[in-house]
Amino acid sequence: MKGGSIEVGEGSIFKRTQMTGGSLNIKDGGRAEATVVNGGGRMLNDSGMDIGTVVNSGTYTLGDAHSTTAQSNNLTLGNEATAYIRKGTVNGANLGNGQMILGFGRLSSTLKGDVTVGERGQLDVINKGELDTREANLNLSGRVNLENAPDPGKVSRFGKVSMNQGHFYFDYSISDGFSKNYSILFCRR
Repeated sequence: MKGGSIEVGEGSIFKRTQMTGGSLNIKDGGRAEATVVNGGGRMLNDSGMDIGTVVNSGTYTLGDAHSTTAQSNNLTLGNEATAYIRKGTVNGANLGNGQMILGFGRLSSTLKGDVTVGERGQLDVINKGELDTREANLNLSGRVNLENAPDPGKVSRFGKVSMNQGHFYFDYSISDGFSKNYSILFCRR
């Protein structure tokens, strides 16, 4: 697909598609499998499911305030890719050189499964809504930014963390530098 816009709705399945520019919107009950986004394309999974999505250049958004069942399985982000996880579940992700922004105020999102953050990859965990990362196993070579709300109940938990010269930054903002230290990281054994 080159340019244009496609919506995938109830009962529809969109398979093995390469997008160069344009936009793909997965609505309630829709499903996309093995989609590759290039050339600054945009993919929005509003309330459906996507499996094996690869974003090389462009943006991916999971859910919004009105979403009910948005889910992504095995999401891969390349060099010029950004993923906004607003509301829904990401089960497995590879942030090779891309950036994932997980969590938006007052929305519920979950990150679970095996999550790899590559050497130039970045995972921003913004825990101000209902964010669940307890079942996420991190393999970290890149960077994780943790920003929790000042609520004592907002603690970032990960199932397992493998540090491969990766870094955790607590309460760090690119524009403001460090702020008050509210963030706590909890790792199970």
